[in-house]
Amino acid sequence: MSEQLSFTQLLRKNDFIEGNNSTDEEPIDMENDFDPDENIENLEMKTFEEEAKLVEEEEARKAEEARKAAEAKKAAEEARKAEEARKAEEARKAEKARKAEEARKAAEARKAEEAKRAAEIKKAAEARRAEQAKRIAAIEESEDTRVIFIGNKPVMNYVLSIVTLMNKDVKRISIKARGKAINRAVDVAEVVRHKFVTKTQIEDILINTEELFREDGSSSNVSTIDIILRV
Repeated sequence: MSEQLSFTQLLRKNDFIEGNNSTDEEPIDMENDFDPDENIENLEMKTFEEEAKLVEEEEARKAEEARKAAEAKKAAEEARKAEEARKAEEARKAEKARKAEEARKAAEARKAEEAKRAAEIKKAAEARRAEQAKRIAAIEESEDTRVIFIGNKPVMNYVLSIVTLMNKDVKRISIKARGKAINRAVDVAEVVRHKFVTKTQIEDILINTEELFREDGSSSNVSTIDIILRV
């Protein structure tokens, strides 16, 4: 048993024996009270437990690092997806705004074009009405022209008036009517041409629009017609 003692244990044993020899006390039986195998086993067990604890701590540290890394990766992925979604939403809004702006500009351009065309049509209509009014005035001011205004009387009343004027060598007659009386004016001209004075020709037909004002200040447009008959 004594051959298995370490150098330190031997020194401690020798010092203890020498000390006991210098006194009168009863020596201690080191072989019976000191078990080196048991001490070595206890030391190895302690070392194993410490190593196991270190390994466990290292594994726990690595597991924690792995968990944090996974969480960081997940957070980064979520942030990336959120950024992509934000950019996609911004792109969608920008595209929507671009299309809305294009539609607005197109609508404005269409309205401007329509307004331009309406202004041109109105200008042309006004010029045409002015020209027709000028022509009608020139015809009516002519010495050989008489004007018959068509109202609510029977057609034959106006026919007889025109025939009477033609018998008096009136060469040109202007039949004027507006609104609902236009149909009657056409009937008068046709009856004269086909029933009474067959050599009568239609020199011109002028249509126009007059603006009539009411007593309350409001206005309305009324169509007019001038049928010029020449014998």
